[in-house]
Amino acid sequence: MKKISTLLICSLITISCSKNKEEEMLHEYQKEKVTKINFNIDDLDFDIKSLTKLNDIKAKDSMTYFKNKLTDYYKVANSEKDTLSFNYVITELDNLANSYQELILLRAKAGKSYLNYEDKENRNKAIKEKVYVESWKDQYEKYEKQPELVLSTKYKANYTILNPMLNNAKQTFEKYFYTNSNQTKFIIEEDIK
Repeated sequence: MKKISTLLICSLITISCSKNKEEEMLHEYQKEKVTKINFNIDDLDFDIKSLTKLNDIKAKDSMTYFKNKLTDYYKVANSEKDTLSFNYVITELDNLANSYQELILLRAKAGKSYLNYEDKENRNKAIKEKVYVESWKDQYEKYEKQPELVLSTKYKANYTILNPMLNNAKQTFEKYFYTNSNQTKFIIEEDIK
């Protein structure tokens, strides 16, 4: 009986002291980060004070992001934002690139190719921007198929770590961390402003 109770107490202590999945993910993220600069996470007294799940980032959030990116790029009046489409902007950029190309060819035929430098740059800029808008459209359409799909989860973490560059001064950090879509690891951090 004494052995069973001792074993039970040890098991409870081990379980209560072990890290949960999210804490383990943060530990692994920081471990990878400090290993890149030739430090060992265990030597830095890494200690998580709090780790709070804030919200899931869903595909519909990214759809809003890409739609806002489009309206910011094309600079339309507020009343036109809802009707602005990716296809319209792509067509306009295509027309612009073609217009510059026609002008370049006309000047070349007239023997004035030396005037084409700026128009070639503008044509190339329009083509490049069209490619960006097409990629935004592709992402938007991909997310439109599954708007509730969780792409990432945002956490707020507060942790301490010894900084060997500052004579092992204990520093406290508070940052946002984002998971991958599988919720298996943190992939990026963001300073809290």
